[in-house]
Amino acid sequence: MIVQNTFGSVSGKKIAIFGFAFKKDTADTRESSSIYVCRYLIDEGATLHIYDPKV
Repeated sequence: MIVQNTFGSVSGKKIAIFGFAFKKDTADTRESSSIYVCRYLIDEGATLHIYDPKV
């Protein structure tokens, strides 16, 4: 993953995610790629702060 190659381990890191819906100006998160990215980061030990004003 790009994050690990750039920063090393994400374990114990705080990461901000801006945008969670699958497309702009919607509250729909079904099949959003953000779900998979966030799940991976959490499984690797990161703490996430997610912001999406529409969701």
